[in-house]
Amino acid sequence: MLTEMRDRGESFYRFASRVSQIHEHFFRNLPLSEAKQRFYAELVVKSLEDQQAMEAADEISFEQYLERYYSQA
Repeated sequence: MLTEMRDRGESFYRFASRVSQIHEHFFRNLPLSEAKQRFYAELVVKSLEDQQAMEAADEISFEQYLERYYSQA
């Protein structure tokens, strides 16, 4: 990694950005099977349902939570 950065005259930020883009292109172009697509679609639905359940179970407002959190310091 350091040799590549040095050879290209890149900062770490530029190196990480470039490699991330290469990885993004690679993974976005991998085909997903129908089973995997279904799995991830169901995961999205479950995650949103779980989030709604957690938010509904909150006993205090976000403002009250922040007040308690910052008063601990």
